[in-house]
Amino acid sequence: MGRENRQLFRLMASALILCVLTPLASTPGKVRAQNGETQDSPGIGQQLIISSSDTSSAPTIHLRAFGLDSQGAPLELTPEVIQILHDGQQVSDVAIVGTYKAGTFTIFVVDVPPGVEAQLPAIQASIEQYTSPPEMEEPVDYAAIYQVGESEANLLLKPSNFYNDFRNFFASPLETQSGPTALVDSLVTLLNDVANITPKDGILTTLVVMSDGTDVVSSLHDAEDVGQLAAELGIPIHTVWLENNNLQPSSHEVGKAYLAQISAESGGVASRVDRPEEVQVIWDRIASFRNHDVIQYRPTDLGGGIYQVDLSLRNDLSVSDSVTIRIAETSPTIQIDLPPEDRQLIIDNLDKPISLTLSTVTSWLDGEKRELTGAQLLVNGIVIQDINVNDIDRFKAKIDNLSYGPNTLQIAVEDELGQKATSPSITLSVSTTENAPAMATSNETTEGTRVVSLILGCLVVSFLLVLLTLILYVIYRRRSARPRRGAGETYSPHEDSPAPGRSSAPMPNPAGRPGPGSSIPASGTSYLEIITSVSRMPPAIDLTAVEHRIGRNPKEVDIAFENDITVSRLHCAILLEGSDYRIYDKGSTSLTLVNGQKVPGFGYQLMDGDEIRLGEVVLRYRRG
Repeated sequence: MGRENRQLFRLMASALILCVLTPLASTPGKVRAQNGETQDSPGIGQQLIISSSDTSSAPTIHLRAFGLDSQGAPLELTPEVIQILHDGQQVSDVAIVGTYKAGTFTIFVVDVPPGVEAQLPAIQASIEQYTSPPEMEEPVDYAAIYQVGESEANLLLKPSNFYNDFRNFFASPLETQSGPTALVDSLVTLLNDVANITPKDGILTTLVVMSDGTDVVSSLHDAEDVGQLAAELGIPIHTVWLENNNLQPSSHEVGKAYLAQISAESGGVASRVDRPEEVQVIWDRIASFRNHDVIQYRPTDLGGGIYQVDLSLRNDLSVSDSVTIRIAETSPTIQIDLPPEDRQLIIDNLDKPISLTLSTVTSWLDGEKRELTGAQLLVNGIVIQDINVNDIDRFKAKIDNLSYGPNTLQIAVEDELGQKATSPSITLSVSTTENAPAMATSNETTEGTRVVSLILGCLVVSFLLVLLTLILYVIYRRRSARPRRGAGETYSPHEDSPAPGRSSAPMPNPAGRPGPGSSIPASGTSYLEIITSVSRMPPAIDLTAVEHRIGRNPKEVDIAFENDITVSRLHCAILLEGSDYRIYDKGSTSLTLVNGQKVPGFGYQLMDGDEIRLGEVVLRYRRG
């Protein structure tokens, strides 16, 4: 039966479909109406999709993900909204560290029966508008064109991410199609084959159906199957209604109602081809899924192996997605050691490269030390320079692609086994002084100005050195005036009376190491607060050395808790790395915990206020 000869049958079917769809279109919920506004509709439910994962920065793991709300719009992901389980254990150290340009895939499905001739130019203009900048971004976004067929959709233009492919396609104008067609069958078969059509993994596929919405009779499927199947597959269907001059007004309403219904059921937007502002809503919706959130987390005590990672919504754990990641036991890890206070730069201009000195810490998950064969510095995702592997611990960098605002720094390395790793990105914020335009640039500065600046700088440095000498002398005099206590002594953090069964006389320090310091830390010095201990200790212990060993045996450690049997003989060590202290467990029996989490083999960088537990001993780290 040709399409022209089916008009009478379609009109009879229209009345029945209208009776069925009209109540459905008014059910509770939100439906995207012809004008892009929301009306009542069932909704599709929230969705989370992990598009990819990245373990190159292990032990820091990155997930790329996006979400859809109940109306098909982008779901804002924040650490407060999401939950991550790594190998079944909930992760507390979760952050959103940026976005990743993953791209999109849009499938246009055109249904152009006789009667829509007047709208063919508008159909072509709409598709050409999307497949041009700034709507579709070349080459990350893809699009394809299909046409409704007799039993399945027919391919007109295969998936492409180049504008010219669509310009060339429309060099021959669209024409109406005659003969039998089946809208429902074409859409169902296309949805079932989407996995094979999508050009790359990890991107959102959407359908844009341009049709009059009629001719939905099928011997294989129900009309309602389209929206329901799309919702199950997580594929939004956006619809653009075409007015068919060969149909009665009642059929127009039936067609619009059906297109609105499948859009509502799948989380799409319904519009009309003769209203460009409504079609623009569709293009904006598609573009909003181009960038995926980059979620960073760091599991405790990560080793080599295969792990399942589950991402879900905290308020609805049924909204989730999972991915399997593989970590090699010999994986290298690298981190940039740049204190937070050094991550702010105030620069008059960015006309010249900026010189920075960067430090890194490299290790391997299995604890072995291997040779690095290559290293590179990446700034804002671009390789800036190769790094001499012999200088990887500390090197000078010249950066010429900084911009005002946040910038990302990373180090990529490769070891002798060919294993690669990338450091977690750190943010370097660059700003300019308010009076920067009035200041002379380095090229405009006269020799006399340089001399004056040098003299003033020398005077300032001399004054600071004298002041520092006086401060150190006062501190020395004060400390010399009070008795020194060895690391082997035990004290009560609350009072000076001897602990039960012990002498109040100080014990010797057999190891001959300097004591932990006075009970009142010197200004600018990091220290440990003694929160809980059965051994007599001062309220606070200065951290003034590169390494502080903590445990129960005063012959082996610098800070001894002799009366605490829950503390191992050598329990842990705190090492100065760069400008921060890092704590390492030394094979203790009762473990070393920071903020309730086990300290991993590669250590834990201490932050101000961190709570440290060694058996029954509780300490708090304070950064001076």
